[in-house]
Amino acid sequence: PPKVTAISSLMLRGCAKLEDLQLHDNVKSISESGFQKCESLESFTLPPLVTTIPDKMLFQCYSLKTLVLHDNVTSIGNQAFASCRSLMSFTLPPKVPSIPANMLEGGYSLVDLKLHDRVFTIGNSAFSGCTSLTSFVLPPLVKEVPNNMLSNCKSLENLTLHDDVTSIGSNAFEN
Repeated sequence: PPKVTAISSLMLRGCAKLEDLQLHDNVKSISESGFQKCESLESFTLPPLVTTIPDKMLFQCYSLKTLVLHDNVTSIGNQAFASCRSLMSFTLPPKVPSIPANMLEGGYSLVDLKLHDRVFTIGNSAFSGCTSLTSFVLPPLVKEVPNNMLSNCKSLENLTLHDDVTSIGSNAFEN
C-alpha cells in the first residue's frame, strides 16, 4: 500500500512459499531480517528511497535469482544476502564504502561479482562459500584482507591482490 513507509523487523520472516514481492516506492526503511527465510522469493527490487540495507534483510532467501539495488544505497548490514544460494550476479552500489561481514556468504551460484574502486574495508567471511566464483580482484583501497574472506570458494581460479595490502587474515583463501 502507498501509505506504508517502513517495513518492520521480521515482517515476512519465514514466508517460505512467497515467490513474488513488490514494495511501493514510498517505502523509506526496512528493519533487520525483514524478509529473512523467504525461501521461494525469486526476485527483489529495493525501493528507491531506501538507502540503508539492514542486517539479514534477505538472509536465507534460497531461491533469490534477481536482486536490484539502486545507486543511492550507502550501507549494507551484516549477512544482508547470506545464503542466497541462487543469486548469480551482484553489483555493489557505488556509494557503499565498506562490505559487511558475511554479506554474500553461502552464495553458491554467484559467478559475477562487481565491486567498485572506492571500497576500503571488507568484513570477515564476506564471500565465504561462494563456490561458483572463479575470479576476485581486491579493490585498491582495501589494505587488510579479512579472515575467511574467500574461504570455501572452490572454483576460484584468479585472485588479484595489490601491493598496498598490509595483512591477510586467517583462512582468507582456505578451501
